[in-house]
Amino acid sequence: MRLFKSAYRGRDGKPRKSSKWYVQFRDQNGQRRSIPTFTSRAATDEFVRNFTKLLAFFKASGGQTDPSLQSWLAELLNSS
Repeated sequence: MRLFKSAYRGRDGKPRKSSKWYVQFRDQNGQRRSIPTFTSRAATDEFVRNFTKLLAFFKASGGQTDPSLQSWLAELLNSS
């Protein structure tokens, strides 16, 4: 899993960084995916910890959701 800020060129041609942090990972098919997260590094670090736990439990259980992370996941889905 990789954590980064995306770089791009602004309209004036100068290099800039995005305000949000991105998390890059490989899905179950081996494809690389990127998810925009938060502007805060601390919030993004917490997201990465919980997301890593969620993926590990999902793989180990054959598709189940970790009961201890269900409320975090529901809150995350409702806030978007």
